[in-house]
Amino acid sequence: MAEIELSILSRQCLNRRIPDQVTLTREVSAWQEKKKCQGLPYGLAIYH
Repeated sequence: MAEIELSILSRQCLNRRIPDQVTLTREVSAWQEKKKCQGLPYGLAIYH
């Protein structure tokens, strides 16, 4: 399951250069929150 989650995260959220760790943390947190709010399993959040 972790591999699926990381793959989806990298395609939906990390598909560009992230300039620093603060931005990375913020982006991943936003992605996780959106996924949690949508109630979707396995990282299937729609991330824009």
